[in-house]
Amino acid sequence: MFKRYIIKAVCTALALGGLLVGCGGVNQQPLAPERAATLQRGGGSAYSNDNPFTLVFAPKGFDLSKARARAAKPTLVREATGLFSPRRYGRLEVRFNRDDDDDDGDDDDDDGDGVRVQRATFEVKKGAIDREVEISMSVFSGSALKDIGVKFTPSGLKFNPPATLELNLRGADRKDLQGLKCYHIEGSEVTEISVKVTGNKKTLILTVEVPGFSIYSLGDELIPEVLGP
Repeated sequence: MFKRYIIKAVCTALALGGLLVGCGGVNQQPLAPERAATLQRGGGSAYSNDNPFTLVFAPKGFDLSKARARAAKPTLVREATGLFSPRRYGRLEVRFNRDDDDDDGDDDDDDGDGVRVQRATFEVKKGAIDREVEISMSVFSGSALKDIGVKFTPSGLKFNPPATLELNLRGADRKDLQGLKCYHIEGSEVTEISVKVTGNKKTLILTVEVPGFSIYSLGDELIPEVLGP
């Protein structure tokens, strides 16, 4: 469930937003419905603006102030785009090859160093949106949990029931994901979201429910440095 926070610091809104998975306590309040961005009609598709909704995953204790810089410079990227309709189920998927993280031309062992994305899927249930809209998903991965993230457009889109994002990871250990939390960061605003960790020894799965690509506000307790200069 999304939770609302209000920031008192003045900052510059960036075109790149994000969801940071980290660790820490934040004073939580319910999100006011009027804060959600509103969809507009244009060219046969629904949109609000050009600001992307980005999910950035990071280990426990990661420096929140580095979230935007990291999201703006992904290591490896896979992209998918699809037209979604309220009349049918919709799905986007991207996959990374086992050798995507280096240039030696050989497949890497599953037991090699680093945490990487195997597959990312984004699913929207029938009737979850109220009009046709083209959704784009860019998934980025590297050699560590902090390099993993997902960028969506358009922002302002809402899903009822919530959409689902699932990331299959290799090289991850459950102990590395203890205390994991999610932070949706967009412009100057941050909201905490829950993340579910499942899977087995070979592959761990991160699942996040996505009620929408919306705009939220930041709590006083979260360090202002997350917003950048």
